[in-house]
Amino acid sequence: MAKKKLETKRKEVRCELENQLKAKGAANSIYRDKIDDYMELWDLKEMYKEDIKQNGLRIDGMDNPSAKQLQSTIRLMDQMLDKMNLTTENVVSEDCDVDAL
Repeated sequence: MAKKKLETKRKEVRCELENQLKAKGAANSIYRDKIDDYMELWDLKEMYKEDIKQNGLRIDGMDNPSAKQLQSTIRLMDQMLDKMNLTTENVVSEDCDVDAL
């Protein structure tokens, strides 16, 4: 994915997470810190995906470690969303102006 497009997507994800927490009345520093942690995992996920795209699932006959790390990272991201009670059942629809971020 092009760097600019990836940056825009990152901003959208962060904004949408912030909007969900605001709607729940949980937009305090504790949860903003959790969003920072989530976005660090998001960055790792994208890095692993790019590595797999460039190098494939196997490198020199061995499994690409990024494949396993990608699965683990996605699992952690899902757990974080669950802990923050952000599920598809309670999504708040609010547009994010990523150009303003």
